[in-house]
Amino acid sequence: MSPISLKQQLSTLPNNANSAIVSSIFVDTLLNFLGFDAGQVYPQFPTRNRSNPVDYAASKNNDFLETQSNPYLLVEVKKRDNNASYKQAVKQLKRYLHPSSVNCKSAKWGIITNGDYIQLFRKHERVV
Repeated sequence: MSPISLKQQLSTLPNNANSAIVSSIFVDTLLNFLGFDAGQVYPQFPTRNRSNPVDYAASKNNDFLETQSNPYLLVEVKKRDNNASYKQAVKQLKRYLHPSSVNCKSAKWGIITNGDYIQLFRKHERVV
């Protein structure tokens, strides 16, 4: 997938897109651009418990959907005009990347996006 395809996807994203629309129009394309195919992406991945899932988890393991373990990348998606709760989104992603998130200990990277902005976080040992 080329960067032009990402631009095309962004151009179809409504200005008031909620997180579900950002996910379906942009994030699926972004994850594909980053080299993850559909079988390597788990939407609503449980972090500690089922009540607080991360929007997407991805892994290069071909059996990731079956094993539901060892994600490499976590993605938190926000609505397009979500500037007001940015700090909350950062806290949320840090919580997902924290070692206490049992299902996400292997995650090395996290992304927060609203379609307009993409912020990349890297886990360094225990500190995010």
